[in-house]
Amino acid sequence: MSLSLNIESICDQLCAKDHILAEVIDIVGPCTLAPGHAAFDFLCDSIVRQQLSKHAANTIINRFHELFDAGKPTPKQLLALPKQAILDAGISNRKYGYVLDLARRTESQQLNFSTLHEEDDSTIRRLLTEVKGIGDWTVDMYLLFGLGRIDVFPVKDLALRKSMSSVYGLDVDDLEGAEKIAEKWKPYRSIASRYLYKHGDLPPPIN
Repeated sequence: MSLSLNIESICDQLCAKDHILAEVIDIVGPCTLAPGHAAFDFLCDSIVRQQLSKHAANTIINRFHELFDAGKPTPKQLLALPKQAILDAGISNRKYGYVLDLARRTESQQLNFSTLHEEDDSTIRRLLTEVKGIGDWTVDMYLLFGLGRIDVFPVKDLALRKSMSSVYGLDVDDLEGAEKIAEKWKPYRSIASRYLYKHGDLPPPIN
């Protein structure tokens, strides 16, 4: 049975464990999580998004993608591009070094995206954090949104913590408190996280 067919059952289990999350699930409505095979371009975009607002990141990513024939980065084309063209798209010198290292490792098959999705979460984390500029936040984004893994909790993501702060009354910088709450969601922390992301994107209620 596919994961998408089990979401309702998973939500029932989450609601039984966490009555506050149950209210979020009720407000947000149906939510899906499907396995994916995200690859090089997804990680390039994730690197660009590091420490940027959503609007700023999207603007730079759109300009960056225009540099590539198919509208999305490939290792071979990135390595062939002049550095200045990438910098002119708005990517910082530091992040240029990161995407360049990612491209070199992918082109040399140190990273093989055709099989990476078959590895477990810890192996993927180990392999990806060997790339310059890829830390836990970027790996969490890849596992959750790129591969659709079921038990990921991106505690270092500010948007998620802001949503948790609003819902649970936590200080936004209380990572330990957030992790403690997420313990009760195992082994379905991805589902809970996606609901909280969606809740954070909802417009404020009209008084």
